[in-house]
Amino acid sequence: MKVAIIGCTHAGIAAMKQILKYYPGTEITVYERHADISYMSCGTYLHLGGTIHNLDQALYANPSEFSEQGVQMRMQYDVINVNADKHTILAQNLQTKELQTDHYDKLVMATGSITAIPAIPGVENPKVMLCKTCEQAQQLYEAAKHAHHIAIVGGGYSGVELAEGYVKSGHTVTLFQRGPPLN
Repeated sequence: MKVAIIGCTHAGIAAMKQILKYYPGTEITVYERHADISYMSCGTYLHLGGTIHNLDQALYANPSEFSEQGVQMRMQYDVINVNADKHTILAQNLQTKELQTDHYDKLVMATGSITAIPAIPGVENPKVMLCKTCEQAQQLYEAAKHAHHIAIVGGGYSGVELAEGYVKSGHTVTLFQRGPPLN
């Protein structure tokens, strides 16, 4: 049996581990858009606050660990199309731009969440940064070295963690939250 996993978030890693444990011999191919897997988003605020000194400490798995177990890790691949009737995937290698079609018997979708970008004037300014990936976390860390006042849009779990990390590192923080106050 051939299993394709799209996305290497926590769910993708859990699926791989379960398949390897309970169905050894299954051919597994993973398609991941980023170069890193398993980035724990709490690592961003821990790095900003000085608890961890390197974002690599926030990665809890490495693609080579799974490759050694026979998993085909297609890192930096973007899945362009899934044909559920034909059980095929069309993916593009983001480095070479080469297109590749693959077949699967079972498909696991573990693409994670997306960052909601509010439609507000100025959001395209280079000083407006996102916080989802390990690479973006590193950019935030570097930018914070040259800023004193940080504004965070979004008072959800990640926004509050970021605010805490910035405060611990000596920054002044303004947190914007739409809707009712958080309890």
